Amino acid sequence: MAFMAQGGSTMVEEPTWGELLLGFFLIAAIPTIIGGMVISSLVGLTMWMTAPLRRRRRSRTAEWAGSVRQERPSALTPAADTDRREQR
Repeated sequence: MAFMAQGGSTMVEEPTWGELLLGFFLIAAIPTIIGGMVISSLVGLTMWMTAPLRRRRRSRTAEWAGSVRQERPSALTPAADTDRREQR
């Protein structure tokens, strides 16, 4: 068996604080980015899947609110303005 002499230094330099912080930042950034994309995707898919249900609820609410509005005109309708003028 032949032994070969290894040239150069076998000691590795210690990383500086800047290099350590950069390494930790990169290691932490990857799961954060992937997790953010997963959460955004799940929220988006949930909103997309429940959109028809929200539309149905909104139309029922609008129908109910419409019946209430017919009983009492809102401040934005011209009829409400005429009623106010007549009261003065």
